[in-house]
Amino acid sequence: MTLMGLPTDVHITEARASFSDFALRTPLVLSTGKITGICQATATVRVEDGRGRSARGYGAIFLGDLWAWPSEQVASPQRVEAMKTLCEAMAKGLPAAGDEYAHPLEHGIRLFETYLEPFSARVASALSLPEAIPHLAAAVCLSPFDAALHDAFGRLHGINAYAALDHQFLPATLDRWLGASGQGRHVSEFFRASPEKRVAGWHLVSKGDPLTFAQETDAVEDGLPNSLQGWIEREGVFCLKVKVSGTDVRADVARTVDVHRVASEVHHRRKTGRNIVLEVDSNEACPSAEIVVEYLHRLREASPAAFDALLFVEQPTPRDLRSGMIDLRAVSALKPVLIDEALQSLESLGVAAELGWSGAALKTCKGHSFTLLCIAWCELRGWPYAIVDLTNPGVAAVHAAVLAARCRPMMGLELNCRQFVPAANASLSRHMPGLARMRDGWFDLSGAGPVGLGYPPAMAASPAPGCDQQPF
Repeated sequence: MTLMGLPTDVHITEARASFSDFALRTPLVLSTGKITGICQATATVRVEDGRGRSARGYGAIFLGDLWAWPSEQVASPQRVEAMKTLCEAMAKGLPAAGDEYAHPLEHGIRLFETYLEPFSARVASALSLPEAIPHLAAAVCLSPFDAALHDAFGRLHGINAYAALDHQFLPATLDRWLGASGQGRHVSEFFRASPEKRVAGWHLVSKGDPLTFAQETDAVEDGLPNSLQGWIEREGVFCLKVKVSGTDVRADVARTVDVHRVASEVHHRRKTGRNIVLEVDSNEACPSAEIVVEYLHRLREASPAAFDALLFVEQPTPRDLRSGMIDLRAVSALKPVLIDEALQSLESLGVAAELGWSGAALKTCKGHSFTLLCIAWCELRGWPYAIVDLTNPGVAAVHAAVLAARCRPMMGLELNCRQFVPAANASLSRHMPGLARMRDGWFDLSGAGPVGLGYPPAMAASPAPGCDQQPF
């Protein structure tokens, strides 16, 4: 073991993983398929400093294989089992991999950059998989451990994880990770000393979701809304993320216009004074930039109001940036276009910039450490960024919400667990009800804890703090 740096630095002494399966209240439809159930990984990490003091932290994430590992060779159940096996292998290997004393950001980035490939290859070989586990899927598996590491560090020192980014805990400047653009700059510059007390909330309109009460033909009888109109009546949502096909321009334009029209009409009747804000996401289904440009031009012709309401386009084209080298400058000239699935390394940000992308959609499921540096990169470059979701409930929802409240995203937070896994949020409803349900289109962060990643103390003290059990 090597003692590095400061007396506040820690090494990892223990890591554990547990899993829970959840049924979605209604299907979540992506371009790669339909999600009806999902597995959550919950991580516990114990850290220790040079004086022998120790603390445990927690992290959780959904193992969203349909998003992180689309495949024609490996079926979804096999992908999920492989990701669970990878989580278990990481838990077993982390104490050795994190044996040096360091700040959690230093641990997290080193693990992200050097740990994923060898462990993924080992698991793929052991399971005789017909293809490699993708980097993005491996990053999802590592992410709850990375979150737990930051949470544990904050708990050890009795501070929140963002105060723990200060120079006294992390002297390194950003050039260490971001090169010349980070010379003399520090990651702590880009996070609020105190979190926002509330953030605007994005509501997901999945493909096929009913928009009005009249369109509800297969309603779930559990007291929650079954249409966009119902959600607006209940929560006042006004920021709407619209899933589109990415290939049928006419249908995508019609859907976007309909969503904007229905939402505007409901808010007008309720006299809220709200203007609707939209984003569209095809989950990389557009084969070319030309289709995105055509969609935007047709949207502007069909409904100038809907076009004006469109804040950004999220990951329209395939995730492999270098394979097609699709130039998106023509899209960015019309609307900001944000990288998501293609954002898999710090280097990919530079490649995306060269190809005309103009912002980033950031997810905690790629790793807390990685996300912190992506935020710093975006701030240094003047890129807009959004904090988007992987449908995570419980402490994972708190993690994402506190991150959004600590940084400066272009518009609020996407947190759709309230739509798709509300039964997993009983403890969240008790301890942070403003995250389990929006009010007037805003999330309220009252109840967030003062240490670590901000989990309410009663949630973090749970034997399995990921979220409440809701088996298939």
